[in-house]
Amino acid sequence: MTEAYEDDFLVRVRAQVMARDESTEGWLPLQGGGLANVSIRKRARLPPDGGGHEYIIYGQRISDQTVILSCVINRDLQYFKVMPTFHHWRAGKQRNGLTFQTAADARAFDKGIIRAYDDLIDVLNHHHHYLHQVNGFGLCNLLCNLYIDDQCFFLLFFLLLTEYFVAITH
Repeated sequence: MTEAYEDDFLVRVRAQVMARDESTEGWLPLQGGGLANVSIRKRARLPPDGGGHEYIIYGQRISDQTVILSCVINRDLQYFKVMPTFHHWRAGKQRNGLTFQTAADARAFDKGIIRAYDDLIDVLNHHHHYLHQVNGFGLCNLLCNLYIDDQCFFLLFFLLLTEYFVAITH
């Protein structure tokens, strides 16, 4: 991963990164444990993934600088504040949690999750509005309300724009 600039971080905290163990229905330290610098980072998404940007939860173990967590935040992420110093989330099949050193770190991280999610929703709503202006036949509403991932959405967006520009130039 390339070096991140200071502006690329919504939040940085220290926490123990946890993974869900379905066999015991408990939480275990991820990859041998140890305190990690955990951040929410904004990074550019390059084509063919649609361009724009995305947010990731990124964890690097302090003792040896090993990256132990990299999880993309998307609209399907489910985030749970179980205790003041333990939060966990589900993103697809990935289930991770953080045991924070302080409740203040947990609150700061929660605010970062909310900011990232709000930004992603704003971007999606902007695309929805633009598509609706381009396509007056309601296809936009159908596409935007379907349960589809971001890459599929941007592919459909591109196809609709292509059809629109072909139609107006002929």
